[in-house]
Amino acid sequence: MTTYFRDPTLVELLNDPLTHAVMQADHVNPQELENLLRDLARRRSDSLANASSGQRFCQRRSSAPLYRAFV
Repeated sequence: MTTYFRDPTLVELLNDPLTHAVMQADHVNPQELENLLRDLARRRSDSLANASSGQRFCQRRSSAPLYRAFV
C-alpha cells in the first residue's frame, strides 16, 4: 500500500496554532506578513504574465557594471 503525504498549503500553515505561537514569539505582525505575501504573489503573477507574453526583462539592483560587482 502506498501512502501519499502532501505538503500543507500556505493557508493551512498560517492557520496553524503552532505557526501563530512562533509568529508571536518572533514578533511577526500577521497583517504585515499577509501584505508581504500578497505583494509577492502579485509581483510573481506579473512576472509570469510578462514571461509568457514573450517580454523578457532583467532588473539590476545596482547601476555598477557587473564586472565591478565581483572585484
